[in-house]
Amino acid sequence: MFVPQRSSCVLLLTVALGNLPGQRQVAIRAYPVEGIKYDPLPAIFTRVTRGAVKEASLEITNLRPVPLKIGEIVNPSRRFTARVETLEEGKRFRLVVTLKGEGPAGKQQDVLELKTNLDDAPVLRIPVNTIVHEKVHSFPDSVFMGRYPISEIRGDPVMAKKRAQILMVYRDGTDQFQAKVTSDIPFLRITSERGPKGDRYENTIWFDPELAQPGDIKGNIIIETNEPEVPKLVVPVTGQLQPK
Repeated sequence: MFVPQRSSCVLLLTVALGNLPGQRQVAIRAYPVEGIKYDPLPAIFTRVTRGAVKEASLEITNLRPVPLKIGEIVNPSRRFTARVETLEEGKRFRLVVTLKGEGPAGKQQDVLELKTNLDDAPVLRIPVNTIVHEKVHSFPDSVFMGRYPISEIRGDPVMAKKRAQILMVYRDGTDQFQAKVTSDIPFLRITSERGPKGDRYENTIWFDPELAQPGDIKGNIIIETNEPEVPKLVVPVTGQLQPK
């Protein structure tokens, strides 16, 4: 007996995020249907820089004995368009999403509904996760420096560096990107390394082990760039250095 698609579930995926070291776990919402396979994921993730257009896709494979027919696509978003291409009649399909770099910047999730001929699953629901970036953008969009006793780093530059955070700054579509990265937190130290393609900077951020003071950390990283449309980007910084 096939299970009707009435509820969603949360899947945990381990992924690499750009040039950041290590991997991260990402939770995604999905709407599984028995006998229907989504590849590579049961959701679409895509991002685009303002002014650009980008396509992303997934494949839908019907493992049931009954041929699958996909009809109308119900799209609640004006941010992207969607189409279904038939790869093998009744068996394999490709869902293609075209994201336009227009409208408000930031993250958004919408759920596409693909109407089918299946009695127990008349609709296939596909979450579409999109990000529209400004021409200059950072990852992450805020920095948390951690919460730990100041004694862990006091007088120990090696440990202070181990507690460092990474902030990536991007300007897609150029090899001439220039950025100067500073902070209004007096004891925050930053080293910047320009990427080999000239379109990004990797910034290592840590507390000066001699000058750091206990208390709540709240301030900003200021990124000055040579991009006329985004001459300055401000990234919030938070954390806590405990007195003991």
